[in-house]
Amino acid sequence: MKICIVLILLLMCGATLCAELNTEVINRFSLSEFAAWDENGRDNEVKLNWMLTVDADLWHSDMIRIDAEAANSFDIGILHRDGNVDSDMKDQVYRAWLRLSSSRSEFRVGLQRLNFGSARIIRPLQWFDKLSPMDVLESTRGVNAALAKYYFPNNSTLWTWVILSDGTPKGYEATPTLKNNYDLGGRFQVPFLSGEAALSFDYRPVKNPLTGEISKENRIGFDVRLDSFVGLWAESSMGNMQGVSPDWQLLSAFGVDYTLDIGNGVYLMSETGVNHSANEFTRLSPDVPFSSALISYPLGLLDKVSYFNRIEWNTGPQAHSLVLQRSYDNLVLELSGTWTFVPDMPSQESKYFRLLLSYSI
Repeated sequence: MKICIVLILLLMCGATLCAELNTEVINRFSLSEFAAWDENGRDNEVKLNWMLTVDADLWHSDMIRIDAEAANSFDIGILHRDGNVDSDMKDQVYRAWLRLSSSRSEFRVGLQRLNFGSARIIRPLQWFDKLSPMDVLESTRGVNAALAKYYFPNNSTLWTWVILSDGTPKGYEATPTLKNNYDLGGRFQVPFLSGEAALSFDYRPVKNPLTGEISKENRIGFDVRLDSFVGLWAESSMGNMQGVSPDWQLLSAFGVDYTLDIGNGVYLMSETGVNHSANEFTRLSPDVPFSSALISYPLGLLDKVSYFNRIEWNTGPQAHSLVLQRSYDNLVLELSGTWTFVPDMPSQESKYFRLLLSYSI
């Protein structure tokens, strides 16, 4: 896969040097400050990121098109904690993929973003990405994968993928896929009533974190979305990891959204999730449900204010966030504050503050 990424980067460099090829170069500069307060004191982190992205149309005809994308991320971070100052620099390939596509199919190989599902906040099908619903830049690690899609005349879509593991967890995984081994899976998505429904599957080898023995996990997912006078969706993921207790895990989420005709339009969205676990499939039992809500209101063409929360029903951990955002064509300004706590446990209280400035040219 590393050889594949190098070849893609070479193709992209060649494309930028050839005036006859259609290329687009985007530089995005982001400056963020993150501060956290808890009973132990305050931490403060300042980070500067430069994201260089090149998109290129390498070749096309009436039947086939070949395009590619390469992106490099360069970070400088300064962390102030307990009176100490640490700094680091990180330079890494963020995306590097090559795609062959026709009117009804596409094949993409390389370091790419792979995500799907209907849920927005509580995402049982967050198998391969770490997207945050509050991240305006939608930053997430890519996966080294080969992804094929076929689009049927009735608007159904078939996905198949092979993902090479680097030994680090993807998505919500607690146990990563065995290093230098592969995830194998697919997804079939069909039109359903006023929306769509899909069935997904993934197989991967894993190492038991307690015994060190090689095992495997099979995951199956289902999601459906219906758009009527309100938006409704449901999403579930069930996994069976042999020899790792609990053997069975089932996470489900149900959501609804609606825009109230008040002022510029008040967007309301809520999701509720529940996790089931057991060593035997027939003994799956639910844990405490948890819910999230999002309220968003555009103050004008440029400004938006949003409120976000996450609450466990047993009066357990709670998180509340308020976000102010101003967006231009190339510039994004965002200010957010988050308060997390556990009722009747003051020692678990934390406050977070984030300032983001992002500019693209």
